Amino acid sequence: MPGMPQFGSPFPAFTGYTMGLSVILTFLAQRTRGSVVIATMFHGAVNTIGLVNTAAGAELRGWSNALCFGVVALVLGAWIPAIATQQPCSKLERP
Repeated sequence: MPGMPQFGSPFPAFTGYTMGLSVILTFLAQRTRGSVVIATMFHGAVNTIGLVNTAAGAELRGWSNALCFGVVALVLGAWIPAIATQQPCSKLERP
């Protein structure tokens, strides 16, 4: 859609960007016990950066966003199983 930050970016880059961003937003919502306030603020910040950053072309913005959000999503994907198996602090045995 003309006027949107993603307009003009290649479809594969947009797909990678969207998938990575959805993982990040889901992580933020789940880590805040279902509150979407932080996730919504992060989404707004991402959109604002896209509107303000006019120096880079649409193709460069699309691929750089896809790369950045994809890397963060992969790191979260590797980290989430490790933290999911940890016991809550209240259930830890004390010496």
